[in-house]
Amino acid sequence: MKYTGGWSKSTGYPDRFSNGDEHWVNLKPGDKPYLEVNFIGNKIDVVATKAPNHGIYEVQVDGSEPVRFDAYASTKMDQQVLGTIADLDEGPHTLKLTVTGDKNPQASANSGEIDFLEFIIKPSIQ
Repeated sequence: MKYTGGWSKSTGYPDRFSNGDEHWVNLKPGDKPYLEVNFIGNKIDVVATKAPNHGIYEVQVDGSEPVRFDAYASTKMDQQVLGTIADLDEGPHTLKLTVTGDKNPQASANSGEIDFLEFIIKPSIQ
């Protein structure tokens, strides 16, 4: 996995995050940090923290049109499925997740916290 643009890693939280760690970013004006990962699968769940100060993510697979996921919640909640991208063709793919700098009007900031990405392979039945 490749992180670009100011991501930090926190460890030692086994009760809050998968494997006890997370990757997070606080944005400055104009920042658009992203992560990229190559994977094999036909479905992805983006699992992250939702919180009052979290913004909007864009997720692209293989350069497709971005899908937006809002990480705002009125109270902090860890290990939330922000969104799912399904029905991908079987085979290798590249995912790009960008913290856009946009936010829900109710959010106090536009930060981001990613716990994990779950790649699912569902074999086709013929």
